[in-house]
Amino acid sequence: MNRIERLSFMVDLYEFKIIRDEYNTEYVVCQNSHLDCVEEVDDKTEFEALENHRHLLDKIRKNEFTRLFPIAESLGKSLLGCLKRDFANKHFVVFVSLRVGDSLIVRFHQKWDGEEPYYNPGDFSDSEEKVFMFEG
Repeated sequence: MNRIERLSFMVDLYEFKIIRDEYNTEYVVCQNSHLDCVEEVDDKTEFEALENHRHLLDKIRKNEFTRLFPIAESLGKSLLGCLKRDFANKHFVVFVSLRVGDSLIVRFHQKWDGEEPYYNPGDFSDSEEKVFMFEG
């Protein structure tokens, strides 16, 4: 991916659209999602969290890991701010996860009644993996 494509990829994270299922339930997805509608969603949280995830950095080195924490926090807060601005009547959860040797991943989903968030950050106690969670 060249430099312009990489920047475009990052900006796409902040552009959204709504798609609906057969019950007219509104799902918020990234604008560049190939989906225009969806059918038979059993777990709304899982659907949105999987559809709305982006790998922003791969092959994180051990010496980069903790230095990425403030960047992860800024990304998560800014994404949540955009979602809240664009969809004031909806509530969201944003996750930024990092793992040494793996990726920095940003994902989001709405807060759905009766469904738990996609991740529980407390489940990640490994010293080489961290999940930041932002709600609003």
